Amino acid sequence: MAENVALMRLIPALSNPQTGRLDAKRVAQELHLSPDAIACALERTVAQIDEHSDAPELQPHLYAICRIWSVAIDLYAGEKTSAYIFMNTSNEHLEKRAPIVFIKSGDLVPLESLMEAMNIRQPA
Repeated sequence: MAENVALMRLIPALSNPQTGRLDAKRVAQELHLSPDAIACALERTVAQIDEHSDAPELQPHLYAICRIWSVAIDLYAGEKTSAYIFMNTSNEHLEKRAPIVFIKSGDLVPLESLMEAMNIRQPA
């Protein structure tokens, strides 16, 4: 997925300032996800996330979630409210499921494909 301005702005805000790594708690807060939801998405327990929310093994998955979120923000010209609405509304290209459902389940491939198509303004 192509890098975008929104992603470059998100990374520092969602990273642990001490380690520079993406932080699951900050990502969850940004997407309005509960601790249970982000733990499930990352295939961890809430206790594991609480203890090591920026663990190296979480970085690829957190980065993918941030890329998806940044494309949504970018598509709505930086308007996060509109991006939140998009992420929480059923989508015909996702079998009438909301994009956030894929994040919560950890199944990012279909969502990454859709967001990539949208990012390059191609039909899904």
